[in-house]
Parts: sequence; C-alpha cells; structure tokens
Amino acid sequence: MIAVSTLATQLATLTAMAAVGGPLHLPTLVALTAPSTFTPTTTFADLVIATYDGYADEVGLVWGTPYIDVGGRCVMDAPGGDFILTGLTVTQTIVGMALVDAGKTVLHVGYTLSPPVPLTRVGQGFRFDPTFRYGE
Repeated sequence: MIAVSTLATQLATLTAMAAVGGPLHLPTLVALTAPSTFTPTTTFADLVIATYDGYADEVGLVWGTPYIDVGGRCVMDAPGGDFILTGLTVTQTIVGMALVDAGKTVLHVGYTLSPPVPLTRVGQGFRFDPTFRYGE
C-alpha cells in the first residue's frame, strides 16, 4: 500500500511543528565543524559546534507561513543569521548547520554545507537562512 498525504495536511503539519509546543518552535541555529553528513540517527551529542572568534548561536528563530514551493513541496523558511569571524585566535571551517532545541540537547534538523565554508580572515563570513521541507 502507498499512502500519500494531501498538501493541505502537509501545510497543517508544518504549521503545527512550528507552533508553541511543536518540535520546531523557536529553535536555535548552530554552526558546525563536524559532522559533515547527517543521518536519521545523528544526535546532538554527535555535533561539534563552532567556537571561532565572534561565533554566536542564533536563538529563537521564527518560521514564516508554510507554503507550496514551485516544485510542489510544502516548505517553511526562517530568517537565520550572519556568521562572521571577528578575530584570528580561533579560525574554523564550517561544514554544516543544525536546528536544535533551546536547551541545545536535541537535534531537529541538520544541513550539510557544500562546499564547506572556511573562516580564516577577519570579517569573513556567511549567511544561513534555514528552510524546512515536509518529510525531512
């Protein structure tokens, strides 16, 4: 048997996931130096959060309204943040990003950056705005 959910159900599910009490309500966005790939069994304990000069988590992300993208998939986006190197004491290469709970104990979503982003010069950085697709 093959089951297919409707777009209306998918949009409602994303809305519920981002609402108060949902697993994606006000997540924290963290930059990672490892791992470079994620599986369904990757946990928060597997992550190595960046510590480069100037690093800070982006806390309390707020999702926009879920919508159907041009590919027909239900998605929602959140403004993330800028990640900029401010000194040369600790430089790092960022290989991924993750959405975790506010207490930084539970991994909800992992993103692999391809290519990885080396932060080796003061002022060097990147912006990351997470997107969550239904079924991820």
